[in-house]
Amino acid sequence: MFSEKYSLYFIDECHEGNYEKMLKDFRSAEQLSDYRCAIYIVSLPEIYSRIEGIAGGEQPHEWVYAVKGEYIEMYDEETDEEYLEYYFNILREKDGSPDYSDAYYSLPSSYKLLVNIVEELVTYRHRAFRIMDAITDFDDSLFEVLIQALKIRREKDAELFPNL
Repeated sequence: MFSEKYSLYFIDECHEGNYEKMLKDFRSAEQLSDYRCAIYIVSLPEIYSRIEGIAGGEQPHEWVYAVKGEYIEMYDEETDEEYLEYYFNILREKDGSPDYSDAYYSLPSSYKLLVNIVEELVTYRHRAFRIMDAITDFDDSLFEVLIQALKIRREKDAELFPNL
């Protein structure tokens, strides 16, 4: 379904409602296309229900990994002020590979693939995926979600580099 309010494709009204809630939780999404892209995917009912509407402390894609988040006290020499900055550390398996959250592990394979693709768009971390798997495995609705996520993420270039 196409939402006139957001000018976006949503799989259903629940997806749109979840997206609206996530926009309120992550105010940075108003200016940052990477946040908008991430919350668009996290808002999918299949994902949103598994994370109980809580994507992370500061980052909308934080839920993908088993993490330990913390605030670190920082100092700004120019303003002579202290402030807190949030960092999250991805927990690791014994072999050094990232440990994923229970929510991620519980997703159907097509949703894991979608999350992997979008995570690379948002974090620039290289994830092993084959785009051909998405093209052949996604149903029409999930394929439209992927196309919409790509369009959302692409907005960043237009905002930052208007002459492109």
